[in-house]
Amino acid sequence: MFSCAHTMLSFLEVKNFRCLRLDTWFASVRCRKAKFMKSNNKKLLVVGQGTIGSHLFHRLIAQRRTVITMRRANGDPAAIRSIKNLGGVFLAIPSMGKGNEALAYMEAGLAAGVPIVTCEKAALAHHWKRLSPSLNRIGFSAAVGGGSMMLAQQPLLSTESKSIVAVVNATLNCIQTTEAIRGDKAVLANIRDRGVCEQGESTLAEVIEQELNDVAMKAVILWNHEMGTKRAISLKKGMLFSRKKTDIAATILNRKLRRNYRVVVCIADSILEFHNHISPFLQHQDENMMLRAGLIDLKQMRLWFSNFFGNFPDGIECKLVRSEGYRKVAVSGDGGGRYATVAAMFEDATRLGMV
Repeated sequence: MFSCAHTMLSFLEVKNFRCLRLDTWFASVRCRKAKFMKSNNKKLLVVGQGTIGSHLFHRLIAQRRTVITMRRANGDPAAIRSIKNLGGVFLAIPSMGKGNEALAYMEAGLAAGVPIVTCEKAALAHHWKRLSPSLNRIGFSAAVGGGSMMLAQQPLLSTESKSIVAVVNATLNCIQTTEAIRGDKAVLANIRDRGVCEQGESTLAEVIEQELNDVAMKAVILWNHEMGTKRAISLKKGMLFSRKKTDIAATILNRKLRRNYRVVVCIADSILEFHNHISPFLQHQDENMMLRAGLIDLKQMRLWFSNFFGNFPDGIECKLVRSEGYRKVAVSGDGGGRYATVAAMFEDATRLGMV
């Protein structure tokens, strides 16, 4: 009897000891998790409450992140100074003027060691050299090509033998691949439904005008990214041909003509015949390399495109093809809309350790 009771007592002691050890282990795990969440859940700032900013905000909230959002601070010094206490800043504001508002946030964040992720293009197109020392702490994959990630981990042009052709604007590509029988209002409704058009733009002509400006900024960013800081440029009026841009806008507005043309960006040796087949509204030449953005006639260049570019993207897809001798590399994906843009911004935020 005594032996049985002693055995039972020993069993209970062992069981209680194991339970105690298990409780201690769970408590330590909870403690470590709480410390990790505390260190990894710094406040994030989302500047912009439009289509992109709202979707970005809700996705961060779904991941249980602490998020501050503001419509636009317009360079408010107090708002910019508060960046130093944050874990990261997302810029989801329209690309306007020379991007001075976005630049203020970027410089404040970089000075405080806070990473920046942006889909804004004007600051990069006008102030690349100013930002160049800290570009490794800025995520801007969403600025050119959206979800295609054509800027992600791309090597610089190290030799003059390389050439690049890219479709960088999802909105114009969507307009140009829309059936000709559809009127302007239907086309405008389509691009709005697909999230590649600002709601404030009331006519198709206004959209095309704005998107051609967008192509100019993206072309400059692409050139700077490929050519490096020493050959970096800023977008200037001298590069733009306003009369050509008006003609291109008229061609895209023409329902019978628009499907025969595409707006492309090309970086290649200036002696290549391909440059002569682009009707440019933007042009820049540095030594023997040339940048052109403009309209290309698909009927005239169909054979060349089928050999070099492959299938031309439809809808909101963007595509970049880089060639070096016989080697070609192509990247493509949805170039616009809230889902593709926010996905690209999250890729950058993950790389920078923000999420």
